[in-house]
Amino acid sequence: MSQWLIISIFVVILILLVVFFAFNKGKKFKPDYHALFTIGIVWFVIGIPLKNYSLIAIGFIFLLVGFVNKNKWKENRQSWDKLSSEEKKLRMGIMIGLGVLLLIGLFVFFLKRFGLF
Repeated sequence: MSQWLIISIFVVILILLVVFFAFNKGKKFKPDYHALFTIGIVWFVIGIPLKNYSLIAIGFIFLLVGFVNKNKWKENRQSWDKLSSEEKKLRMGIMIGLGVLLLIGLFVFFLKRFGLF
């Protein structure tokens, strides 16, 4: 891998961390154990065919943490109709942005696969 790629990835991660901590300064939130359980299942299952033992282990840990705290699953669950209009706009923007990034990634993937890029 190129040195510039590694440095730029590090810089982007650093900027994202700074932005995250700047916006969440002083706010406390409880972990969403249902999300941890779901992420654990997905990572565990994906790690098996890939033979990625670290992904399997982390997925299993997330799965266990989520399952042990199963009685707290409903504490942080939010339905769409309970969100404020500002939160709805933010989440919709994030979903649209991720969808656009997914489409761009698929487009570039198929261009490279067929030798057009």
